[in-house]
Amino acid sequence: MKKTLLNQAAKASILGRIDQLQPSAQAQWGRMSVAQMVCHCGDQFKLASGEIAVTPKPSFAGRTIMKWLVLGGMPAPKGKVQTYAEIDQVANGGTSPTLFASDIKALKLQIETFIARGDDFNWQIHPTFGKMSHRQWAKLAYSHLDHHLSQFGA
Repeated sequence: MKKTLLNQAAKASILGRIDQLQPSAQAQWGRMSVAQMVCHCGDQFKLASGEIAVTPKPSFAGRTIMKWLVLGGMPAPKGKVQTYAEIDQVANGGTSPTLFASDIKALKLQIETFIARGDDFNWQIHPTFGKMSHRQWAKLAYSHLDHHLSQFGA
């Protein structure tokens, strides 16, 4: 199975894992609650589409080596990657949780909308990795979702 949201089996797997989340789930690492994590994952799609602006942190290493490693499938170290302030749920950045079921529904809709936008959409520049295609955003989104779903045992 290709690890991208553009692969039907991978997408179905991610959506099924989202459905397994419970509001009482405890994090195996990190500081977010499960409700914060759901909104944080949704914020990634808002970042990709330009709905949320994030302060760029460009570097040659980020645009080349890190981008290549992450999009190549290198897993994020558990509890070691600092997120951008604008989508840092713990520091009151990003979208605030509301009703858990509604936030789950919103995340699933964001995934479907992201996929439907396709290659011709004006994808935003990633604050660290620079210009990215729909395909690259889909790989990153899969990895990000996989990381955080694993964080909560889903």
